[in-house]
Amino acid sequence: MGTRPLAVLLLTACAPSLTTVPAGTEFELARGETALLAGTAVEVTMLDVVNDSRCPIDAVCVWAGNAEVRFQVHAGARDTTVSLHTMQEPKTVTVGGVRLELTNLAPSNHAGSPIPAAEYRARIRWSAS
Repeated sequence: MGTRPLAVLLLTACAPSLTTVPAGTEFELARGETALLAGTAVEVTMLDVVNDSRCPIDAVCVWAGNAEVRFQVHAGARDTTVSLHTMQEPKTVTVGGVRLELTNLAPSNHAGSPIPAAEYRARIRWSAS
């Protein structure tokens, strides 16, 4: 096998997956995953969960808690970092002519069991603004 086919194979294997999502639908992103919002030049990437103080499902809490998820939004030549929350504001943001809403963060917390970063999945709904 020559070096050219190997280089192409490596580049293909390392290329991030890009899912195209129609307007008005919900989609799920894991850390590092990117979605292209159909009919726009906007891409959304989940960066990380900054804070997760949600009440564990196997506990009794006075407050439901909140999680903050950070996203990179690429709209045309502009990159913007935004944070959306599960219970507090902002839950929505408008960037590049689209409205993004964080609708859920999975998995749920369990008392005494931290969630590994790679297991988080953010559910987002988008629409044209």
